[in-house]
Amino acid sequence: MPHEVSFGAYIYATLKDLHSETGMTKGAMKTMNSFVNLLALKLAQNSLEKAQMADRQTIQSKDIMIAAQQVFPGEMAKHARSEIQKATQKYQQSKA
Repeated sequence: MPHEVSFGAYIYATLKDLHSETGMTKGAMKTMNSFVNLLALKLAQNSLEKAQMADRQTIQSKDIMIAAQQVFPGEMAKHARSEIQKATQKYQQSKA
């Protein structure tokens, strides 16, 4: 498995945004970090498959959206698609 990236600061900030009175043990943080890394890896692998099937060297946002539809269930997939579209628009506006 590739080197794990630490998402601890983002996980903690999200927890505090949603439940300011709640803490998290080091073990729970390690588990959450592994979970986020696994999701990122799964999305990257699925996105790469989509690009390769289309005979492209570059992953496009549509590849990531399709991968998210396959990785996440129901409402999570819809939310992921919406967030991907927002991030894509924000990136394109920053390049204009």
